[in-house]
Amino acid sequence: MTLYIQLLVWSFSILFLMCASLLVIEFNQTKNFIELQLKSHSQDAATSLGLSISSVAGGTDAAVMETMTNALFDSGYYQTIQIKDMDGQLLVNRSMEATIEGVPAWFTKTFTISIPGASALIMGGWQQLGIIHIESNPGYAYAMLWKSATSDVALFIVTFLVIALVGGFVLKKLLSPLQSTEEQAIALSERKFIIQENLPRTRELKNVVLAMNKATQRLQEIFNEQASMADSLLQKSYQDPLTQLGNRRFVEDQIRAKVTLTKEANGTLLIYQIQNLQKINQTIGYQKTDRLIQDMAGIAKEACAQYSEYILGRLGGSDFVLLLPNSDLSIAEGFAEDLIVRMSQHIQTVYPGIDTKMVAGGAHYNKPITFGELIARSDAALTQSISRNTGKITIVDIGAEKQPLLSGKVEHRKKLDEIIQSRDIVFYLQPIYHFKNLQSVFHYEILSRFSPTRYPSRRRWRIICRAPYQGVCRYCSSMSRIRCRCSLLSPAGR
Repeated sequence: MTLYIQLLVWSFSILFLMCASLLVIEFNQTKNFIELQLKSHSQDAATSLGLSISSVAGGTDAAVMETMTNALFDSGYYQTIQIKDMDGQLLVNRSMEATIEGVPAWFTKTFTISIPGASALIMGGWQQLGIIHIESNPGYAYAMLWKSATSDVALFIVTFLVIALVGGFVLKKLLSPLQSTEEQAIALSERKFIIQENLPRTRELKNVVLAMNKATQRLQEIFNEQASMADSLLQKSYQDPLTQLGNRRFVEDQIRAKVTLTKEANGTLLIYQIQNLQKINQTIGYQKTDRLIQDMAGIAKEACAQYSEYILGRLGGSDFVLLLPNSDLSIAEGFAEDLIVRMSQHIQTVYPGIDTKMVAGGAHYNKPITFGELIARSDAALTQSISRNTGKITIVDIGAEKQPLLSGKVEHRKKLDEIIQSRDIVFYLQPIYHFKNLQSVFHYEILSRFSPTRYPSRRRWRIICRAPYQGVCRYCSSMSRIRCRCSLLSPAGR
């Protein structure tokens, strides 16, 4: 049950009890007043009749008594009129059964009006001749009491309804800030921040609304800070800070969705590389080199605007990756060569005199393929483009490829990872002696080599050059004076 309903029920209950109490008090006062009026009416009639009879014929004429009694009784306001002598003998008796019209029987049975009688003496001089006893008719009293009760009840009902309607409206208006506060709290759970502009006049409710508004503003600031931090972290996780392109993680997720999860996969992956990036850094500085990288990213993004969907990102360093989904091999080759030309012209125009050029390689696929395999084929094609040094772009068709390509960085890294995981590495300790004292070890060098057991074609090799000597080693070409223990491997019979 809501607070509004509870307050309404309690308020109406108190109001009903108060009105009912007032109604009962008013009813009892009316009833007492009517009984008092009946008694006064009977007493006045008895006194008046006694004086009238006493003044006419000395109060002894029976005909006059009956005439005057009938005249008074016929008015209908009396139930009983009796005249008795001093001995108690009944001289005149007029009575009738009380008739109550327009009043329910349950009302007369529930609320009984006492009918007080009144008496007066008939005097003849100083002598008491008789006694008059009169009782008023209660029918008029019940009718008056019923009319008063019905009017009071009607007034009570109307007053109660008016107060209930007005009080309910006012109470709802007063408690409306609580409902707004409830909606504000529910909105907070849904990360919606609502501020109540209209403050209630009630001091307690006003303090509650002000406190809720303050809490909402604070939570909004905290959520905004967290959202900003999350956006920043998300941007750092998936965006390259220098070029504002997608980084390797972004590119990997997007390409995997395009070439792995799509049943009818078709497209071309291109890798662009700026040659001699470290040398460019030393020549023109890091700031201009960063600007060069940004320019290359801008040219690539501008060139890709003609495609409805593409994925462009920076793998890191000098490498850019571009995926052209749903593109034929011939179209991809033309696009790649045109982009290389535009990049090269920009470098020659804006950065003249630097020793660099743009190279590219790619792989065309027409079926679902893993990201690792696609990037490895593209990297191998890039390596082949670099080795040819002809300015031509190598794009291999994975479905029609027959000749093996040169191993790229991805293949080299894959092989190194396999060697490290299998621990097929042999370490050699080589002491370096001081040139003034050949008996004193200056420091040690540790050399690492792949284990020959990893490659079956080299199992025929044997260790030579074990004898220590001074001078230049004819195998490792060391120019320091050393006692050679490099244990170089050489084909047997060399």
